[in-house]
Amino acid sequence: MRFIIVFLATAILLLGATAAVNYFVNPYAIYPPRWFMPASANDLERALRELEAPEARPVLVTLGSSRSSRLRPQDLECYTGLTNINAAYAGATPEGYFALVAYLVEHKTPPKMLIVGVDIEAFQIAAKFGDKVTNVPRLKRYLEDTNVLQEQWQDGTNLVSWAQLSDALRVLARAQNINLNPTAPLDRAWNKMVNALAPKQNANNAVRIPKAQRPAKQVDNRAEITPALVIQHYQSRFSGYTSLSTEQQTYFEDLLKLARARNIKVKLFITTLHPDLIKVLDKQGFYPKRYADVRAWLAKLQPTYGFDFYDFATPDKFGGNTQDFFNLSHIDEINSARAIRAMFPDAARAAQCAPQP
Repeated sequence: MRFIIVFLATAILLLGATAAVNYFVNPYAIYPPRWFMPASANDLERALRELEAPEARPVLVTLGSSRSSRLRPQDLECYTGLTNINAAYAGATPEGYFALVAYLVEHKTPPKMLIVGVDIEAFQIAAKFGDKVTNVPRLKRYLEDTNVLQEQWQDGTNLVSWAQLSDALRVLARAQNINLNPTAPLDRAWNKMVNALAPKQNANNAVRIPKAQRPAKQVDNRAEITPALVIQHYQSRFSGYTSLSTEQQTYFEDLLKLARARNIKVKLFITTLHPDLIKVLDKQGFYPKRYADVRAWLAKLQPTYGFDFYDFATPDKFGGNTQDFFNLSHIDEINSARAIRAMFPDAARAAQCAPQP
């Protein structure tokens, strides 16, 4: 009997200590204390923490993948007069759009407007690049069909879970600048030697061009940065993309339903790819079919949900050009400003906000 009492008391103390560490360190940012940076460090976490900031009261929120990330808040505010946050993040899919807005509506004053950049490949049955919502517990709950009791049970079990305790300890170690995965001396020596013999190339993996041979800045075509790598990446994305995912379509429509219920105006636009990339993808065959599917599906939804719809699949559709690209799949801030102008053509301050040609 004494053994059982000691065992139970020890178990209770351990569970209590685990719960206390998990609660106050809060590695997944699901409890009130926010003293430490969460364990998750993905791009979605960055967007969510920006929305969560106490001073954040956006009237307009931009959603989408990295292809929508260059719609600068200052440009949007110039054209609309609305305080805003760009919550786009790399590899986003409709389940991520929906989870972000559902969280925002529950925890903050709902925005008055959403701008959603729609990637054609975001509606794959199994997005090869993957959404990151499942790695952020306070968003993941919006994707699961759970009732209140199930949510409370999940919260309780998470509070005493070893997985969360492990991440809490990693957060504490990071806060104290402790490296939990130090590189062995032999590995460090090897890496140093390799880097000395074959130094890393610059970000675009391009061969350095002597300054005298470089084109003038005003004619430098940034769309040509690593075109082969971008083409290979997007061919992989679209390979085998034979139909739109019913699950992703459902999440997207759930977003529209939530916006309608909260009287949030929605502007949707198909994100831009460089015409050179589209030519290659057209030969592969999947992109043109899915582009037609997404376009037709959004047009079908429009009468029901009353959103504004813009097809910006190529830069000519919004008055852009093929030069102002970061790479073949991402327009830069100048083309993005032109896209904003196309969505807000009647803005009173359009003349002073227009990007330079």
